[in-house]
Amino acid sequence: MLKTSFYPDAYKFINTREDFEKYTELIDNAINLSSIFEIRKLDFEKYTYILVFGAPVKNMYYSLKTTFCDDKSPSYARARKYKKKCVFIEYEKPTGHIYLYEINKDESLTGFNGI
Repeated sequence: MLKTSFYPDAYKFINTREDFEKYTELIDNAINLSSIFEIRKLDFEKYTYILVFGAPVKNMYYSLKTTFCDDKSPSYARARKYKKKCVFIEYEKPTGHIYLYEINKDESLTGFNGI
């Protein structure tokens, strides 16, 4: 875990080693994620990983209603998501840490694409 500010809805689904490396490169200037999470131990064949910033996850969920009605992403971003499931997260009390969760592989899960 690393210390960071709490940003609600600040989470990223990662399905490949390349995506993980690209994403950590983008934020490594501020925090050195790649040294904390050993990428060689992550199994991208079996799992989807979720980076969550600021607070542990209390509950993650999606439904057709959340995907098509509650997602506040711009229309151009939602248009690409017809085969995607927009995931909503309820958080525990903010801790200021970064969390990495591992779930069964599901490339259809997505978060918000803008507000």
